[in-house]
Amino acid sequence: MLNILLSEPNFSTAEQVAGAINREIHGVSARVRDSRRIEVERGPDAGDVPGLLAHIENLSVEVHRRARVIINERTGTIVMGREVRLGAVSILQVCRLAAPAARLRRNQGCARDQRAGRGD
Repeated sequence: MLNILLSEPNFSTAEQVAGAINREIHGVSARVRDSRRIEVERGPDAGDVPGLLAHIENLSVEVHRRARVIINERTGTIVMGREVRLGAVSILQVCRLAAPAARLRRNQGCARDQRAGRGD
């Protein structure tokens, strides 16, 4: 018995790999044990292990990657992976003032944007 471990746990990808092994390689049986592990049972006519692994390694499957978004709170920088899909969004700008608005000079950004109707 062989265990194949995915570098990124994902049930969809594990099912794709097990299905491809069962369809393409005769004499073996693959089943998903968890989101990371695929168990491959070799039959008597499955051949040698390196040859079997080489065959499995060359199978084509569609990998489902998890979408990732990283937000830096300090700078406001947002980094997204290519798997991220955006739908309808709302953007809200929040101004945190350290001093009362009356003490702010006229040309300071947040107070100026609110006066012009852009800080809503």
